[in-house]
Amino acid sequence: MSWTYTLCNQHPNDFRIHVSSFPDSYNQLDPIAIIVIIVICTLAVASTKGSSRLNYIASIFHVAIILFIVIAGLTKANPKNFTPFAPYGPCGIFVASSILFFAYIGFDAVSTIAKETKNPVKYIPIGLVGSMVITTLAYCILAVTLGLM
Repeated sequence: MSWTYTLCNQHPNDFRIHVSSFPDSYNQLDPIAIIVIIVICTLAVASTKGSSRLNYIASIFHVAIILFIVIAGLTKANPKNFTPFAPYGPCGIFVASSILFFAYIGFDAVSTIAKETKNPVKYIPIGLVGSMVITTLAYCILAVTLGLM
């Protein structure tokens, strides 16, 4: 059976904790994921300011990674990778679009903070449309870069 290596060139299950009392398919716990969840949950419960600060730092980190991928990827760009442009035809494009649609789920956070906005009628649409435009541009640039690599 084929599987990929992950962290430290080990099998993914090498780092998981087996809990026999849990049902099958739910009995392997990932300690790194558990630690991350506990830290984020503790920070969110401790203070809104701390949670906001973590979100701000994570956003900067994500933008830096996207910029790194785009810059490094464009140095290895090969236009021949776009031939054929749509190897799976329109069906492949619609399947990929349906997967990417779920990336926009996070925009509901903008609408849930409407009551805390000074002028929600003016600023909520600007925030929603502005964030969707920025995210769409980032996805398009990243998709072109990854396609060219």
